[in-house]
Amino acid sequence: MLTYLALGILLLGVVLFAGRLFSTAKPKDLIRALMWLGLTLAMVGVMWLVLSGKLWVALAALPAVLVWFMRLVSGVRAFAMLRGLLGGLGGRTANAQSRPDAAMSRDEAHQVLGLRPGASEIEIHAAHRRLIADLHPDKGGTDYLAAKINRAKDVLLGD
Repeated sequence: MLTYLALGILLLGVVLFAGRLFSTAKPKDLIRALMWLGLTLAMVGVMWLVLSGKLWVALAALPAVLVWFMRLVSGVRAFAMLRGLLGGLGGRTANAQSRPDAAMSRDEAHQVLGLRPGASEIEIHAAHRRLIADLHPDKGGTDYLAAKINRAKDVLLGD
């Protein structure tokens, strides 16, 4: 009975610690951690099947699991495509100020890049590189934000 109490307290501590990490982590780090957790759990499951002598059950179920996995992948792709289509239609024509190619003042460009007026060319390039590294569409950002950041750099550099 005391063993169960100790295990329960330990489990509660682990859950509280994981919740604290979850609430303060960046989304990119959470995705990476969840992928590693899934891979680790899969490896532990395979090892358990090997050690218990029931690996043949998993191998027999593999074709059905692969079919469902492929359906899941195609569903995620379809959802992403639909989200891209709907995101491209909504809000872009609402007003001229929301378009990244709209006229941008130098003050707005400074705000977008997080710079003070009178920033040097090196500071502008550094701020642009720092922001675009996190907000580029290839890294999970949006086309709108990347275009806004690029436009701000162009306005400040006079290109």
